[in-house]
Amino acid sequence: MENRILNLGIMAHVDAGKTTVTESILYHCGTTQQMGRVDHGNTVTDSMELEQRRGMTIRSSTVSFELNGMKINLIDTPGHMDFLAEVENSLRVLDGVILVISAREGVQSQTRRIFRQLRRMKLPVILFVNKIDRPGVEPEEVCRRIRETLTDRCLIMQEALAGKDCRVRSYGFDEEKLCEQILMRSETLMERYLENDRIRQEEYRGWLRFRIQKSSLYPVYFGAALKDVGVRELLDAVSLWFSCGGRVRREETTSAYVYKIEWDERHHKKAYLRVFSGSLRLREKERNCRLGELFTVGSLYCLSKGKEQPAVRVETDDIGILYDVECLRCGDFIGCSRPLKGDGNIAEPLLTVCIRPADPKKRSLLLSALQELMCENPSLALSIREGTGEIMLRLFGKLQIEILQNILEDKYHLEVLFNELSTVQKEKPAAPSSAGIREGDRGNPYYAGIVLQIEPLPPGSGIQYETRVSFGFIEKPFQNAVREGVEMGAAHVLEHELTDTRIVFTDADYDSVMGTPAAYRRLAPLVLKKALVKSGTRILKPYMRFDLTAPAVCEREVLKALGRMKAEIAESAYAGSEIILSGGVEYEPARDFYAKLMSMTEGNGSFEMRLSEYREQR
Repeated sequence: MENRILNLGIMAHVDAGKTTVTESILYHCGTTQQMGRVDHGNTVTDSMELEQRRGMTIRSSTVSFELNGMKINLIDTPGHMDFLAEVENSLRVLDGVILVISAREGVQSQTRRIFRQLRRMKLPVILFVNKIDRPGVEPEEVCRRIRETLTDRCLIMQEALAGKDCRVRSYGFDEEKLCEQILMRSETLMERYLENDRIRQEEYRGWLRFRIQKSSLYPVYFGAALKDVGVRELLDAVSLWFSCGGRVRREETTSAYVYKIEWDERHHKKAYLRVFSGSLRLREKERNCRLGELFTVGSLYCLSKGKEQPAVRVETDDIGILYDVECLRCGDFIGCSRPLKGDGNIAEPLLTVCIRPADPKKRSLLLSALQELMCENPSLALSIREGTGEIMLRLFGKLQIEILQNILEDKYHLEVLFNELSTVQKEKPAAPSSAGIREGDRGNPYYAGIVLQIEPLPPGSGIQYETRVSFGFIEKPFQNAVREGVEMGAAHVLEHELTDTRIVFTDADYDSVMGTPAAYRRLAPLVLKKALVKSGTRILKPYMRFDLTAPAVCEREVLKALGRMKAEIAESAYAGSEIILSGGVEYEPARDFYAKLMSMTEGNGSFEMRLSEYREQR
């Protein structure tokens, strides 16, 4: 018998009621005896003290429950865009998503951003319009806005009565309101209908299920989670429209993806992972793909009915937890790697800030704490500025600074200070050059010699490394050490990270008695820096692709603002009462534009940016 396991995400804009929906789901499925409340600080998924204090989700959390003979691993994700990397990492392990929309606030900017990402990844989505009990809510108006601003490929699955005495009623497949929506989207079924060919309810249902799973249609449901209205119907929809992850593939090689790292109250490291093929077994050796290192599965857990349970094996499609495997970090593969949904689309933080301890004597403690936090969130890149020794972090926004400050104080008892945020910059060589440090050269303390050649590449090329040194002369462990040293140097030898550069390992000196890989690893950054000093470098700044929507009546004001930022408009169109623009813009002048757009459109605009490349400032 096949395991029936569904990995389900729940996502939303901040304050759409996502955590309350989660609590209601867990209550209905018997995982909890009573519904927790955000304002009471007793929810299952927002379990961090900081989350309870702030009343918002900061870290993704996973809980399991049973529904109609199917195991569901529910992953609750943050709603604020400063935690975008956390959200996108979780998306890679999901089979379907509930996207919660507040009936009162409607479709928000972050809702649009999340939905665009879900569409890019072709994940099945159920839209759940929450808070229909609030005064002034009009379900028909919410549906109109969904069609205008999210997608016109939505199906209204229920009749909803809003207000204090709110309630919902699901349409049957024998009702005209549902059947008509389906017929308008299927030429085949419409032809049969016009020819008076009887269409069975099972055919309607099967056609709709196929389209939802292919992410070409999106069902819309209504409810008020705090009043426990519509949640039972939402669960029925999950069971009906979403399919489990796949078949059990016991014979295949193990492939598991680590989507979350955290430390428990006893400071044990926990790695949350999804098994995509094969299985993880207790006391067996597995391989970390990133490092090529083997480790033993010493402490393995799975999720069952809201709790962690010790496990001997975690099968395909299930979520497992590995304890105290030091070599694992978020984004690692175990066993063998595989293509994932959204590969190459994980957001990159474009802001940098200097952090320092209030007590200079606690610098080493701060560095240790930040290293732990980087395992949890690799986008929190840390570097030490050469010359000044300043500790630099890369972040998404101001809220992330506040949260980081709170975590360092609460968990690590460290008081820290931050400088002003600035935009991340990168560098590339101004011209081709080569440099070497030979064994025996004055000032070279290593039994090693390396020659590197560098040249600038077009924008968006990144770092490209190759070796022209024979593996017969320099063996693989030493070659790997040179590459690792070059990669380390590219990140740290300049004031800014190196990009858009080809680096070629062209020659070497080798001492078969005294030489070690460590010597080559340490020497490579010095050689790279020498080549970069010789060539000179150019400063690059992030250039973004943008998508903007705004009420058409604001068109002139919006275009003037884009002109002041020297934005390049590639496409423009009208959709209903809105104008849609896309193009490119430098990040620095546009980074605070979202707030300005919200002001000029009275909250009815949307502005999404995504990194295109790093280019020289005009």
